[in-house]
Amino acid sequence: VTTHMPMPLRFSVLRAAAEITIDDVDTLDQLDDILDEFEEAITKRNNVVHNRWNIDPENGATAYAKYSARRTVLADLTPMTAKQVLADAEFIYNVGMKLFQFTGIYGIRPALVERPSRAHKSQAARKQRRKQRL
Repeated sequence: VTTHMPMPLRFSVLRAAAEITIDDVDTLDQLDDILDEFEEAITKRNNVVHNRWNIDPENGATAYAKYSARRTVLADLTPMTAKQVLADAEFIYNVGMKLFQFTGIYGIRPALVERPSRAHKSQAARKQRRKQRL
């Protein structure tokens, strides 16, 4: 259902499903806290994935450059070490697991659908099929 939705809309749908399903206000507050952490995790992920990485040729320090062009062009260079990337990855994982567990406990997680194998569509399988036809 949420495949083509932007992330803020997904959060709204999750909150709406939770408000319909869960009566306890404290539990809904807990979900709000998790979703706030999740938004922070998305920001951390986007900083690593979508920004341009740089290495200082003088000292080997790494940093990412973030550009913004709304009304005016802004550029920020933020130092980040490999340890910080790993720490952010762990934070993202932990928040994701927290949300996964919450949605499972309160029955608002969509069913996981087992997808059929697509191995017969791989390039190697198609090449083998063409050879058999000749």
